Amino acid sequence: MIVVRVEPDGVIEVSDDGPGIPEAERERVFEAFYRLKPRERGAGLGLNLVLQIAQRHKGRVSILTSQSGGACFRLAFQNGRI
Repeated sequence: MIVVRVEPDGVIEVSDDGPGIPEAERERVFEAFYRLKPRERGAGLGLNLVLQIAQRHKGRVSILTSQSGGACFRLAFQNGRI
């Protein structure tokens, strides 16, 4: 299950109940073409694009562990503006 939470202070969280992302891999998943596991589809650019978009809007992206143990991506924007 995927949960999207939007807070009025400019924070967006997207979390899931999957296996999560190991702490040692959390910085690397934002690299272009990097993947935790090889797949038949996709180019490995999704999280790299998320990071670039956030940075261009003076925001930041961090990876946490969701309450269910999966991954939680937190996007925070200055002054609550995108």
